[in-house]
Amino acid sequence: QVSNIDSKKGLIEYIADESFKSENVANQIRTSVSNNFGQVATAQSSQSLAVKYCNATTGMCLVRCAREMLAVVWASVTFMGGEGRMW
Repeated sequence: QVSNIDSKKGLIEYIADESFKSENVANQIRTSVSNNFGQVATAQSSQSLAVKYCNATTGMCLVRCAREMLAVVWASVTFMGGEGRMW
């Protein structure tokens, strides 16, 4: 959750959230792949998609995927946002 936004400095403070866990992040990425690239890309990426590390305090995650699906997963993470955004 965003706690404080300072538009003049461009700083955003985040509050560590309980929902920021590996399983939730992986599901959010799978949903984004499905919404942006369809069922075939979802099936191809789901076999190798894994969130290895997640830190709610820093907002950092390490995501592992197949080399062939890197562009799809990367674009899906980029397009994550708006309503239902996790972080």
